[in-house]
Amino acid sequence: MSSEAASLTNMGGGTPTYTISKVGLNAPTRMLAAEPRPDRVLVNAICPGWVATEMGGPGGRPVAAGARSRRASSGRRPFPTTAPPAASSGTPTRCRGSGRRAEPARPHIVEPSEGTWVEGVVVEVEQFAVVVAERMGRPRRNERRSRGERLFDALRELVEGGDLLAETRLPSERALAEALGLSRGTVASAYLSLNRIGLVERRHGSGSYVRPGGRPTFSRWLREGAIVVDLAKAVVPDASLLPDTALRVEDLLDARPQDGYAPAGDPRLRALVAAHALPAGFGAEDIVVTSGAQQAIHLVADALLAPGDRILVEPTTYPGMLAAAYRFGAEAIPVPGDRHGFDPDELRAAIRRHRPAYAFSLPVHNPTGAMVSARRAKAVARVAAEEGALLVEDRTLAELADGPVASAAEHLPERTVCLGSLSKTTWGGLRLGWVAAPTSVRTLLIEAKQRTDLACSTLDQQLAIHLLRDPDRPRRVRAWADTLAARRDHFAAELTRHLPEWEWTLPSGGLSLWARLPGVDGEDFVAGALRHGVAVSPGAVFAPDPDSAAEHIRLSFAWPEPVLSQAVELLSAAWREARRVR
Repeated sequence: MSSEAASLTNMGGGTPTYTISKVGLNAPTRMLAAEPRPDRVLVNAICPGWVATEMGGPGGRPVAAGARSRRASSGRRPFPTTAPPAASSGTPTRCRGSGRRAEPARPHIVEPSEGTWVEGVVVEVEQFAVVVAERMGRPRRNERRSRGERLFDALRELVEGGDLLAETRLPSERALAEALGLSRGTVASAYLSLNRIGLVERRHGSGSYVRPGGRPTFSRWLREGAIVVDLAKAVVPDASLLPDTALRVEDLLDARPQDGYAPAGDPRLRALVAAHALPAGFGAEDIVVTSGAQQAIHLVADALLAPGDRILVEPTTYPGMLAAAYRFGAEAIPVPGDRHGFDPDELRAAIRRHRPAYAFSLPVHNPTGAMVSARRAKAVARVAAEEGALLVEDRTLAELADGPVASAAEHLPERTVCLGSLSKTTWGGLRLGWVAAPTSVRTLLIEAKQRTDLACSTLDQQLAIHLLRDPDRPRRVRAWADTLAARRDHFAAELTRHLPEWEWTLPSGGLSLWARLPGVDGEDFVAGALRHGVAVSPGAVFAPDPDSAAEHIRLSFAWPEPVLSQAVELLSAAWREARRVR
């Protein structure tokens, strides 16, 4: 039987087969469920508590889980069967070191020792091709690299970045060529180039393998639990939203002023932000350009807070804002509200009681995805005007909502600070944000900016100018918002089907969903979910009173639908485990 028909059996139950993209604690890892098929690629994993079994034969045959040097030098099948089949009596087999029992339906299992290399995760060629195509990217205007060179660069990046582990068997030239829509000669040329630089070993009659080079540096994280899908980070997954650019080096160096030191930012960029990214009432002279929205939040805290000050926040809010407030010695006071925002009467009472430095809100809420109503924004502005309070709005998600998003600044610009960035509509790697404020506050923000980093990168600002000038930008942002809405709806349907006990409200915007897990501690569930391969955010980090969100988690739905479906399957397994423990 061909070793290409192998699967990975989880001793905790089930027999999932995955497509692997990226493994690492801080980087999203993508593994998609796949049905048994002959056109598979073999990759490696360090997963104690998992065992490899062959599929396709009568009852399956065992796969060796050791003797790595012999596999590398044999020049034959990567999975020699060195142990006899176990009895087919249906008796569960215990994996040493795991304390968990195998499914009775899978009797033919090799028992690996703790920490051993277990070979044989199976990858579909078509899904592997998706990952490669993403790395290749779309050909840019004036692209000088051939398709073969772009394929070589993509494969080299996957190997050198640790996405493909040592001993991974690459797809056949024919299969990958068909999946990518390239000629077989193009793929053969890329494989040959990888072989010439020592990244790939071509074994006669067996295929091309990633050359062994020792254990991956991320093996410790895999032993703690491989991140199969990362739903903890509500981010744009990659740089594919960036349009083709025709910028020259001279364009990127066209700084204003020429020395590149503009604490408030390039005046052309500030004019574009005022025209396209802020509520009416703000001009270029009100804006300070920042290195992302997080720096804008930090600068507001730096400029306005002193130890012992208080700020008013919604019962759940953005953790980065809480961290900035705490860093400068302030206290965050939660004010009751609903899905439309602050309760105006509660806000008035809190302002009178605490005399806050400012009240912070998210018109498109993070983590809940709720959207402020126009009536509520007007009512909050009226309360702030009557009580002499300053409002700070984080509008980073405002372009990713089901309709226009209201702002208190439309009614009270003289007492409202608005901030935002390009990270959620374009790419998080472009660290470019802004904060708009009344003159008295803006002066303090510029002073804080100069204390922090003097000025933003000129290169980032010139790229942002190009992006905001692009007449196609509104269409691209709307298309991304529509994509997110479709992914949200798919994710919601999957949660309803697999996890009906969970309580949540369909978000109106943003990239995440806020769910309550009745009777289960969110932080405990996060740890359990990670063991099953999915990362989520505990609700407690989003609340100034952590106990108030103890049974909640935040889930990003920014990933493609197949990844979200796999994530829900993993979450469902983690939920069953959590309910048994409770």
